[in-house]
Amino acid sequence: MLLESLNILGKNIIYPDSLGFLYFGEDRMKIYLALVIEILVISSLMVPYSATAEEFGYTTHEPIVIDSDTDFDSSHGVSGGSGTEDDPYIISGWEIDASNRKAGIYIGNTTKYFKIQNCWVKNAKASSGFFYIGSGIKLYNAKNGVIENVQTTDNTRYGIYIEDSSNILIIGSTMHSNGYEGIYAKDSSISATGNTLTDEGIKISGGSEVKIDGNTIDGAGIYIENAYNTYVANNTITNFDKGVYLFQSVFSNTIRGNEISDGTIGIYVDRSKNTLIKENNISSNSDKGIYLATSSSNTVDNNTLQGNMYGIYLYGSGSNKISGNSIKKAYESIHVENSNGNVISNNSCLGDGSPFTRDGVYAKNSDHLDIRDNLCSWLSYGIDLSHSDNASVQGNTLEDNSIGIGNYFSNYTKIEGNQLTYNRLALDVQYSSSASVVGNTISKSSEFSMTFAYVKNSV
Repeated sequence: MLLESLNILGKNIIYPDSLGFLYFGEDRMKIYLALVIEILVISSLMVPYSATAEEFGYTTHEPIVIDSDTDFDSSHGVSGGSGTEDDPYIISGWEIDASNRKAGIYIGNTTKYFKIQNCWVKNAKASSGFFYIGSGIKLYNAKNGVIENVQTTDNTRYGIYIEDSSNILIIGSTMHSNGYEGIYAKDSSISATGNTLTDEGIKISGGSEVKIDGNTIDGAGIYIENAYNTYVANNTITNFDKGVYLFQSVFSNTIRGNEISDGTIGIYVDRSKNTLIKENNISSNSDKGIYLATSSSNTVDNNTLQGNMYGIYLYGSGSNKISGNSIKKAYESIHVENSNGNVISNNSCLGDGSPFTRDGVYAKNSDHLDIRDNLCSWLSYGIDLSHSDNASVQGNTLEDNSIGIGNYFSNYTKIEGNQLTYNRLALDVQYSSSASVVGNTISKSSEFSMTFAYVKNSV
């Protein structure tokens, strides 16, 4: 009867009548009721389906604890290998439900090579104790390990926790629905490559020789503290508070080639030195694209920033090099405050002509700045100095701005060799002394070429 009714539906154009029934003629009620009854009967036979571990390619296994090299055997979930670099011990194919346990897989105090692959580890519960802290996988004082194509979910703290370990690779794995970070490494040397993390990020605390490359992170970011020789590259990071946060890390760190968007602060370098921030694409963040706070001797080079509230923001940060960056549609492209001795060169700062895109380079309470060879266009101020002494502003191109260069309450400024074209007011110097204004090319200003007010000993 059901097929016959459906056949009728397939051969006719049917309009609902005013009572909500389908109209087939005089027998419409019989057909309608029969159709409803048969659908209800079939629906009653359908039950929710839950795939088994075997259907996902896993076999269920109890939590695994390996606390020395001698524990790498079949009774501890090892299915093969001899523990060498070419033939590591293999832990593979397990679904481990660690309910009421502190870890699904624990490996500690080992030097043999091992590989955890194609496993699903879940439901570890945090409690007191040293070795297990509510992590799907924990490595402690372990060396020479690979974690590949593993899922860690629904653990109360971490997907993967690594401490005092070295030469560890995490690759192609998935973490979500864990309480804290997807990956947390403490005082360890690790590589995390090609992993996918949702609503949880990667945290590095201490250690060196850390590589975080090619991961996809949504809903969180990468946090690094007190580490050196770190390399953060080619990651895609979205929807975060801080995309990459580097804290108190002072030697040889690189943040390069990342796609960082739709968060609050793209890259935040805090109390850190000697960091290279290069070739990142940072967009649509509600606050800062790149933020250096109390950080010195860093290089910010050749990044692309668009649609952030601030492009590059320095606060309390001296002796940094900001060069070759492309910044578009920011309220302030480059903001420098309480930051001395920075070099700002060869950047492109482009507004859209609206009042929102205010400054190309804005400096406040910052002395001995070298601002040269930048392009600043379609802004309220191309370059805007306030209470900043001994600045050198040379060789810049300022086009189509309301004010090309503004120098306010700033003394001993060298404004030399700049090109100022199509600005409403090319150059405005006020409440300043001993400014050198020499060799600039000014053309096609719509109102004034230069204005000086309350200026002393300037040429």
